[in-house]
Amino acid sequence: MDSLLCDFQGSIADGRQLAIMPVSRFIIENNFRIGRFVFYPPGNLDLDELRTIPNHSIACSESAEVITLQGQELREALTSLTGASIDTLRENMLIAFPTKINWDTFLQADHKQDVKLIRRLSEVAEKAMDLIRFNFCHYDLPDTLPGRVGTWNGSGQHSCILLYSGRDHESYLIAGSAILSSIIVKGLGLELESLQCDCAITVPEEGEVGSIVRHGLSLFSEVMESNSETTKFVRALTLLEYLAAPDMYMSMKKVKTSILPHIATDLADYHHLSERFRELTSQKEAASNEQRGFRTLIVHHGRYLEDILPDDHDRNDLFRELQRYTTCVLQDMLENSRMTWVEFMEFRIRLRAKLGLNAACDEET
Repeated sequence: MDSLLCDFQGSIADGRQLAIMPVSRFIIENNFRIGRFVFYPPGNLDLDELRTIPNHSIACSESAEVITLQGQELREALTSLTGASIDTLRENMLIAFPTKINWDTFLQADHKQDVKLIRRLSEVAEKAMDLIRFNFCHYDLPDTLPGRVGTWNGSGQHSCILLYSGRDHESYLIAGSAILSSIIVKGLGLELESLQCDCAITVPEEGEVGSIVRHGLSLFSEVMESNSETTKFVRALTLLEYLAAPDMYMSMKKVKTSILPHIATDLADYHHLSERFRELTSQKEAASNEQRGFRTLIVHHGRYLEDILPDDHDRNDLFRELQRYTTCVLQDMLENSRMTWVEFMEFRIRLRAKLGLNAACDEET
């Protein structure tokens, strides 16, 4: 079995704690790493070496006796009532990573503080899951989406985390109702084979573009987790708007001139895509002056995507198309994540120049 104490020896020596969280709907064959996050298949970790302190639990009894709990007993019992246990961690895929918290404050915390900590550390670990979704999931296949970090199979609204301190050489399991809105239930989730786990995943580096792309990847996950196809479409276009201009509003006409150089293969393809973006956003029939742009019909006319594209296959094709556009931009950002935004804008100018575009040509399209 694998040892977290060996895998994270340096982090523990530096005084950091280890966070170990399950991820539901996610199956892997081998360990793999994304930055400081390490993923482990179910049952691969030696959790006994972490010396987990047992939580207080309320025993089932036929007696009608009222039990009053307070302080640490109440905190531990509320975790136990979620169903989370060390066996829960053994049965699910795990993500582990070093973190830094005030351990003495944690030891004296209450259940509400535990839930806040679970949410915060789940958001940290979701940055790694955003890269998993970006590399292996698809807009048109929600059945293959993994669950949220902290959830386990059958956890419902609950999430959990095991926190280990090298100072005390012991760990504590905390759990609570940390899911704010919805959980993913459609399909069986994501399964990665050995070759997929071994592939290199580009991690954003520290830099202005790196910060932008990290948020962009989070928005990418939100697109995939949308509860309706109409919402998914609108969010997909909103993501493209963000990637075009992260710090300001930009009209869709200008958005496409920023986005399309990442996507187009040549000048003819650029003009074809420019026309396609009109159809996806706002475009009127020349003869009737009737609006037929998808986004305008949805946002301003209250239409549903299913009304505009009744055929399931057409909508799936649309989502694959939108994902391709987004992926092209995000990949360029990932590969240039050390750049400042000004440098990245200069990179875009070079992309346009390779296509034979100039400012005047942009205005005409």
